[in-house]
Amino acid sequence: MTQQEVHFLDGQIAALVSGQQNSSPILFVHGFLDNAASFDDVVSHLANHYCIAIDLPGHGKSAHRSKDAHYHLTDYVYDLHRLIESNDFTNVTLVGHSLGGIISSIYCALYPNKVANLVVIESLGPLTEPEFTTVAQLRGSMASRDKANGPIKHPKSMEDVVAARMRVSDLSASEALRILSRNIVEYDGALKWRTDKRLRTQSAIRMTPNQAMNIIENIQCTFNLVLGDRGFTKIKRMLKHRRNIFKHFNMVEFKGGHHVHMQAPDKVAEFIINVMNTH
Repeated sequence: MTQQEVHFLDGQIAALVSGQQNSSPILFVHGFLDNAASFDDVVSHLANHYCIAIDLPGHGKSAHRSKDAHYHLTDYVYDLHRLIESNDFTNVTLVGHSLGGIISSIYCALYPNKVANLVVIESLGPLTEPEFTTVAQLRGSMASRDKANGPIKHPKSMEDVVAARMRVSDLSASEALRILSRNIVEYDGALKWRTDKRLRTQSAIRMTPNQAMNIIENIQCTFNLVLGDRGFTKIKRMLKHRRNIFKHFNMVEFKGGHHVHMQAPDKVAEFIINVMNTH
């Protein structure tokens, strides 16, 4: 299925778009340091649907934040809000992986009338820290911003960055290459990062557990969770404490890791279709 490069919000948000345009798309939101290409194989199984896979700001082919701004979680939620509002999307099906799942979950809590379905991959609501870690969080965030002001180390070869990504993830070489090819551009014979170096700065303050519970309690639609059987163990630990807080909860597990949507795309696509047909 052919995907088209499209830009939203005056060129700020890049996206891969396919299917017949309508007001009720399946909107895909990727994980940290990934991009829209991570959903290519899932989208290939959704030929009869209007699919929009976005690059979050600072990722892939989307614009970077201005020099006086940073990448706060709430700003990503607002980006999603602006995208949906500016295009008059209704009855949206949100599919979010990891960070994208957190963003999508918060959006659902804030604007339940806009979302028909929510599918979350390897994510279970906002990450939290207790109040007593506030000073340590802020100190770490300031230090990471100082570090981000240094010179950018651009990749020497695609092979090197693919190998580096494989060392810190569950991705195969081909999966890492698919993501990294959209995060890197060749310019004057040299490879350069498209992604903003400031993405790696630490969060200034994470939500407290009670704040995260308030988000979860206000998700009105069914929380459809996709796990990989070799996915993040911290998600499975969170599941024990959070599962019963959701108003409506549904879960499946497929063979794969944290990027299970890349490793079992047909199963994930089938699940998305079933969710849309059921709800």
